[in-house]
Amino acid sequence: QEVSNLSLEVIEKNKRLEKMSFASKMNVEQITTSAKVFDINEKVEVVSQYFKEDTEELGVVIQENNQPIGLVMKEKLNQELVKPYGVSLFWKQPIKRLMDPNPLIIESHLPIDILAQTMLARDYRQMYDYVIVTKNNQILGIVSIQNILDFIANVKMEMVSQANPLTGLPGNKQINKEINLRLHDEMKFALIYADINYFKWFNDRFGFQKGDQVIKHVADLLQEVVAENGTATDFVGHVGGDDFVVITLPKKAMEISAEIIKRFDREMKKYSKDGQNKQVTIVDREGNPVLAKGLGISLALIDCQNPGKTNIEQISEISAEIKKEAKKANGSNATYHSC
Repeated sequence: QEVSNLSLEVIEKNKRLEKMSFASKMNVEQITTSAKVFDINEKVEVVSQYFKEDTEELGVVIQENNQPIGLVMKEKLNQELVKPYGVSLFWKQPIKRLMDPNPLIIESHLPIDILAQTMLARDYRQMYDYVIVTKNNQILGIVSIQNILDFIANVKMEMVSQANPLTGLPGNKQINKEINLRLHDEMKFALIYADINYFKWFNDRFGFQKGDQVIKHVADLLQEVVAENGTATDFVGHVGGDDFVVITLPKKAMEISAEIIKRFDREMKKYSKDGQNKQVTIVDREGNPVLAKGLGISLALIDCQNPGKTNIEQISEISAEIKKEAKKANGSNATYHSC
């Protein structure tokens, strides 16, 4: 039951890790720890004595001609030795008699999220077994389940520390990191900048508490739409105030934009006593009175089909221009541009 509970915990955390894969961009080498290595012909008694002397060590790597070929976990070794005649049968035998001859061996450049998925695909009886890590075909060290859980916890803590305190979404630092990673890897992507129309008017009319409710509702709305219509690598960030960013694949951007507008217009009615079906006098950011139907959402969509030929500054300039155009329209709308 203990293993089963751990498996469920890792699976749930790994789902979040998958979402963070672009944010972390880390490979297995960065969480690899040193490993004790024994030769394939070393006696079982030597390995057993090593475990007794180093009580914190849980496993060792077995090599032949400087290549990893096996793994011995302390618990499994002890299980064999406590069996009837276990010591007399194996104590003076080479460790290859009791090693796992098919350990999981991976290269150090493998992304951590891929390793997590690979570990979870193993038989539950191997859940605690070390993974052997190699670099240039040489033993680099090992990775354990605890290494993976610690990594996930650290990434989560880092993201929480940089998150917007109202919505819990990643802020500007993480948004810029996400964009730069895609530009660096020359991955095609689309940005959707979301801005709530007449939010200042709403705050002035209904108060900051209602305004905060709207901000949190929009944050939830964006995450739900992306989760239902996007991909595992999509990203939702909170620039600040009533401004948000969605990063997705170009082929998903139009569908996501349309769904955001549809849900926003349907769900925002409950926040305004004036309703959304009649014209009301609203004061814009410059203090000019305009006729509108309450809150709306403007989406500025930037399609980055040539990420290798642009940079984050150019994207920022483009977004500022098309956001201005989008804000001129009355009601929810989307404006499109390529970079």
